[in-house]
Amino acid sequence: MLEYHRGFLEREKLSMVWHMTMRVASLVLLLAAICNPAGGQTGNNPTILRMSAQEAFLPISHSVLRLAQQPDNSAPRPSTNPIPDGFTNLQVFPKDISKSELVGVMKQLSITFKVRCMYCHAVSDDLTTGSFSSDEKDTKVKARELIRMIQAIRSVDSKPSGVTSRRTPKFLQKTVTVESAPLIA
Repeated sequence: MLEYHRGFLEREKLSMVWHMTMRVASLVLLLAAICNPAGGQTGNNPTILRMSAQEAFLPISHSVLRLAQQPDNSAPRPSTNPIPDGFTNLQVFPKDISKSELVGVMKQLSITFKVRCMYCHAVSDDLTTGSFSSDEKDTKVKARELIRMIQAIRSVDSKPSGVTSRRTPKFLQKTVTVESAPLIA
């Protein structure tokens, strides 16, 4: 899970750097046009500083790129995997579910609903403190209700009596999977 979020943060950081570089480039071009409307020709006034857009852009872009290459020290990374090997308080998933299957399901839920682990679990942002088994957050209870509802919908016979054939809606057909782990069995 952390690897996914680290990759996401790295992509966001690169995107931010790209946009910042483009804004700086636009400002440099604007300043070059204001300071040097003649396009680099000083004419008879040698006291006015003339700089081409390329000459101004290179040092600034170099500084921006050096900032982007600095490591992000805002969140310390844990030295060990904070996700436990054994699970307690499983209420909607099988008690013998493997770690990779459960983590895959949790990743899919976090991606689908655009949330992080701490939205439902009482854990810190870096997952090093807190408890995954705690039920103190109402969002975890609501997520369980949602999963139970989906399981109930999937268990109901899709053909009422007297109907010989019926197309199953696509949202009921598809089982969301991550690494071949079904979201809801």
